[in-house]
Parts: sequence; structure tokens; C-alpha cells
Amino acid sequence: DSRICAAFVVRSGGALEKLQLSREASAQRDMLLVESIAWNETRVRGPVLTLTWWLEYVSSKLPHARFVGKVDDDTYIYEPDLARLLTEAELAFGPSSNIYFGALSFSHW
Repeated sequence: DSRICAAFVVRSGGALEKLQLSREASAQRDMLLVESIAWNETRVRGPVLTLTWWLEYVSSKLPHARFVGKVDDDTYIYEPDLARLLTEAELAFGPSSNIYFGALSFSHW
């Protein structure tokens, strides 16, 4: 769905593979490289810093976005169902409503 933009937020500060990451980001157009956060930031601070960066990025670079989500890199999203869910939510609650869906998660057998 062209209304959905998915991207990986990658902590890349000090990464030895920076050139490779830059090439992949340019070729795939689905990575946002965050040089202000060290690639090897701790498992405690890294996710918090990355989420903060993501929310600041969205508010400044994507002010037109009606919905914003954050999931882990091992989450599978079926875009047609997500687009339908968001459309139905907007119709039910109105375009200016603040809607919180809770945790976006997945399950498997």
C-alpha cells in the first residue's frame, strides 16, 4: 500500500560498516541511519534512544503522517490488513482523533 512507509531505524554511530550501510540504505530506501547513536549502544539504552530519535524524526520530517507505529525488526506486518484497520479506525473516530492501538505484536506457532 503506497500510503504505508516502512523503514528500519539503524543505530550507525561509529559503525565499521558505515559505507556498506550507506550503500544499502541508498539502494533499498528503507533504512534510516542514526549516526548520533552508537551502533553498539547497550541493550538498555539503545532501544530507548532509538525510539526517542524516531519520534523526533517523525514529528519534524513527517508531520503529515496520520498514524505512526514502531515495531521490532522481526515483526511481520501484512500491509493490506494494516491499511484497512487504519482506514476503519479513522472512519470510526474521525481524522483528528488521538488513537492508541497498544502494542503491535505478532505470534507464531
